[in-house]
Amino acid sequence: MAQPASLPGPVALLLFLGLFRCIESKGPFNLEVPPQIMDPSIEKCPMNCRCDVAPIVGRDCGVTAECADWLVFPEANEYPEGIDCLIVVSPMLGALNETVKERGYQNIPSTVKRLELNQCQLSELPNRAFEHLRELRILKLEYNRFTTIPADAFYGLRFLKVLSLAGNGLEPGAPSYDVMETYKNKIEELHDSQFHTLENLQVLNLMHNQIQEITPRIFVDQKKLRVLKLAGNPGKNKLKQTHIAFKDLLASNALVQLDLEEDAGDELENYFYDTNTSLSDDYGGPGPLPRPAWAEKLAAERDAKKKRKQAEKESKEKKNKKQDL
Repeated sequence: MAQPASLPGPVALLLFLGLFRCIESKGPFNLEVPPQIMDPSIEKCPMNCRCDVAPIVGRDCGVTAECADWLVFPEANEYPEGIDCLIVVSPMLGALNETVKERGYQNIPSTVKRLELNQCQLSELPNRAFEHLRELRILKLEYNRFTTIPADAFYGLRFLKVLSLAGNGLEPGAPSYDVMETYKNKIEELHDSQFHTLENLQVLNLMHNQIQEITPRIFVDQKKLRVLKLAGNPGKNKLKQTHIAFKDLLASNALVQLDLEEDAGDELENYFYDTNTSLSDDYGGPGPLPRPAWAEKLAAERDAKKKRKQAEKESKEKKNKKQDL
């Protein structure tokens, strides 16, 4: 395990304390990460990480590092060789200047297929921040402080299957709600080419931001998008399925879940997890993607829920009319 060299007293003390304490969860990402190597075949592991070849997060991960309370990003040579999945919860990273953070992103090994930088107080991304991560299939940047994202921040991630930039989805009054309000993305604008080159994207989560409008051609490259989540955005005009940006998506028969008002769940990601295909190249063949059985079940449940709500509404209206008489 890499050790800090020639650090000033206060910084060394902080690193020492951070190295040997477990993480007290103050949000939805509960990582208790004593620094340790869980498998003898792994020769190195970054500070404040748990490294394993039988990871807790992501069944189809190979070598995984689950990390918390970083003061700085590790150097490239501190990561385990052949790392597949990197899961990080570290609010202190937000205090780093943009040059240091950009170097930190670049130090992430190109072998990584799943990257989660959640609850890290990140507020800016450089252009083409993750372009070197050509193997990336899952990218989650939830509970940060993004208000804008460069148009080409995700350029070149052609194998990406899941992208999440969700804000604070906790309900007021829920445990940790007040704390997480300070750790939420508030993205206000999406560029027309925001998702350009993400041709294999299947899940896009943009819930609980401050997105006001979407452009007509923003999803032009997303021929295989199955799940699109936009609920919880205020919008100048309420987003509807009739918006021109959704026209080709809905016509393609690939999109099976479009959340504009409420979250309909994570069935597709659960499916990936249950079938160990999160990191695979399971993108389907040419043409429209087949509508799987789980999607039919989800649609049936959604229809049943709508019917129940309509029945309850009609019953209430009848009751009110009787009272008025």
